[in-house]
Amino acid sequence: MKKQLIIVGIILILLTVGLSGCNTQISEKDSAPIINYFTATSTTVTYGNSTILQWSVEGATNVSIGNGIGRVDPDGSLTISPLENQTYILTAVNSYGSRNESIKIYVSMDNGQSPQKELAPIIEFFTATSTNVTKGDSTVLKWSVVGATNVSIYYIKNEIVYVDSIGSIEVFPLESKKYSLIASNEFGNSYEYIYLSVISGN
Repeated sequence: MKKQLIIVGIILILLTVGLSGCNTQISEKDSAPIINYFTATSTTVTYGNSTILQWSVEGATNVSIGNGIGRVDPDGSLTISPLENQTYILTAVNSYGSRNESIKIYVSMDNGQSPQKELAPIIEFFTATSTNVTKGDSTVLKWSVVGATNVSIYYIKNEIVYVDSIGSIEVFPLESKKYSLIASNEFGNSYEYIYLSVISGN
């Protein structure tokens, strides 16, 4: 009788260990990352405008978004301004596997048409706080450009200064002169001009 009880006890222990092992295997199999959501505030935007990608991921050691965005935090948001229809893929990875979710963002012009893929940069504005400047004083140039790989301003002493797509710069003109904003990409160049008149002080 005692031997039978010992045998039954051993069998129960083996069954418990076996079931535990099965549960572990199931847990490992199901422990790939979980993407709770991957959304955009709007999936249709007008050319030059933006939308916000938002996501939440659990159990990932690496989370990334394609189209040049790269690695991101497991929970976050990002403002994007696509110049053409784009599909963004969120990839979550850990040692057990990976999961993907995708969003397609559609870009349209103001007239509702899709933008041409081959499009020169758009200069939204290029202004000065004042175009009439007393000699020795300054004025501030401001600009905003969309879709450019290079933006430059051609001004004092015939210098070309490379600048960001959106920005401002304080200038001290010594004589009346035309200032040129040049925006370029692989499809062409766009230009805007401002003429600053310098007035002699009393």
